[in-house]
Amino acid sequence: MHKKQSAQGAQNNRITVIRPKKGLSLPSLKELAEYKDLILLFAGRDLSVKYRQTVLGPLWLVIMPVISALVSTFVFGGIARIDSSGLPYFVFYFAAFTLWSYFSTSLTSTATTFTSNALLFRRVYFPRLAVPAAHILSNLFRFAVQFALLVIVLLIFWATGTDISPVWGMVWLLPLLVVQSALLALGVGALLSALTAKYRDLASLVSVGVDLWKYLTPVVYSASTLTGGVRIFCLVNPMGAPIEAFRYILLGAGGAVFPEYLLISLAETLVILFLGALVFHRVERNFVDTV
Repeated sequence: MHKKQSAQGAQNNRITVIRPKKGLSLPSLKELAEYKDLILLFAGRDLSVKYRQTVLGPLWLVIMPVISALVSTFVFGGIARIDSSGLPYFVFYFAAFTLWSYFSTSLTSTATTFTSNALLFRRVYFPRLAVPAAHILSNLFRFAVQFALLVIVLLIFWATGTDISPVWGMVWLLPLLVVQSALLALGVGALLSALTAKYRDLASLVSVGVDLWKYLTPVVYSASTLTGGVRIFCLVNPMGAPIEAFRYILLGAGGAVFPEYLLISLAETLVILFLGALVFHRVERNFVDTV
């Protein structure tokens, strides 16, 4: 009896030793899937912390894109008079901004993964990629709210006589464009988080870089208004073709996207995601020594 109890006690006190893999390797998707409940918990925390102790709370999800669209309508539509393919500039901009906002907020929130969660990472083990994955998921909820608002805006303008002609045969492509934007944000964010873990001052430049990227992407304008090398550069931009296609499908405006540019964008996204996961996994092994 004594030997049996000792054996059971030894089994209950079993210790699991976790060691990092040597050399270059990718994060384990199987391990990440095992922590899906933790990812959902982190995603819920992101949403609650974002709007905790605010007067309007989740209403900011609706207010901010409307304010951004109104300001852009005044500056780019009223003053700069950028061509909007015959559509009200508010609708023209709002359609592109909805997808861009999801990409940009996902990127900026994942770019400081190590520095923002250093204390948590020192105390408990879990797949570090769970934190960026949670950011992508929580921002997906914000995107869903803003996309619903976009649909309402389109219906209002359509009811008032605006010629909005969605390309119904390509609507199935919209979820794929959202997924691609999420993967690109995850890849770029993973690369930046690896850099900001060692060089903290780079975190201050992330928002500036994202703003610059926005103006290199056809958000406030359409790539169809560009010509020559400028147009090609705009569409080769990893977010250029998805943004242009997203707006074209919803409004029937623009039309500068060709299948080859979408394929190039997808290939760029996969390469960036691969490199981001590789570098992220390498840095997470010894980040405690640098953060």
